[in-house]
Amino acid sequence: MNKALVFSAAAAAMLAISGCGDSPKSIEDYQKLPKAELESMYDKCEKKLLNKDFSSRDEMNEAIKKEEAINKVTKKINEARGTSVIPFGLAWYGTVTDEELSKFGNSEYAEYVECGRIGIALQGGLEEFNKPRPSLSERFKNIGK
Repeated sequence: MNKALVFSAAAAAMLAISGCGDSPKSIEDYQKLPKAELESMYDKCEKKLLNKDFSSRDEMNEAIKKEEAINKVTKKINEARGTSVIPFGLAWYGTVTDEELSKFGNSEYAEYVECGRIGIALQGGLEEFNKPRPSLSERFKNIGK
């Protein structure tokens, strides 16, 4: 009995120290970091989560399974929000709230949320991220004239 208690206390301490099980930081917390550090963090995110260089078919199949699981969680969040957004890149994941993450997500999804929040912080925060953008036709209307 005592051994089990000691083991569970030690395991809890290790998880607390490692940060495991914590929700990702808020966008505001990331905005406090230097831009160079954010860029470095985001580059690592892109390489880890969006990398499509596979060394074997097994590695590719594993990535496909992981992506399917991520898409299922995204679908559940969209249904709960009453939307049908298809994420492009990582920034959309940064809009997932801690409550949505705890209700629908898992540790793998939390990585996407964290990277999305880093991406939004790099763009200047949620206000900048949510600003209307010109359409593609509007942006490229003068090409070829």
